[in-house]
Amino acid sequence: MAALAAQNLNADSAYIASAKWDLWSFHLETLKWQHKAEPLILTCHGLLYDGGLAAMAGHFNAELGFEHFFTGHGGILAPGESANPIDGSEHPTEHTFRQWMSATGNAKEYHAKTRENIQQLMNWLDAVERALPVERSELWSEGEDNFEARLDSILAQR
Repeated sequence: MAALAAQNLNADSAYIASAKWDLWSFHLETLKWQHKAEPLILTCHGLLYDGGLAAMAGHFNAELGFEHFFTGHGGILAPGESANPIDGSEHPTEHTFRQWMSATGNAKEYHAKTRENIQQLMNWLDAVERALPVERSELWSEGEDNFEARLDSILAQR
């Protein structure tokens, strides 16, 4: 992708690539794990693109998929850190999930697979920072006040 974009570099352009990456995904309805391809969208903004969007949003943006791939469902992992914890008025599917999590080994497996996703994300970020002249990076999520702190909290648990 970079080789193709390099042939047409323009300050007023953006380059968007859709891809997939393999992540662990837990389906609440079936209570089953799948390691499957999930969407990933990469966008590079030129300096003048969309009125200088790069100055505010950055030159490189990666939409990595649903945050629960990295944080778990409903604040079950590091619940004190979650902006969206499961509350007492939970949906029946959430209730079933909490019961499933209380069974021996399920919580440990859930945590381990979520940690694998986080580690994959961190490895990917390291590779991006080695490949590109990154001055500043930020992990951000719509559902978390401090996404990076949440990931750190989950990784710190044993």
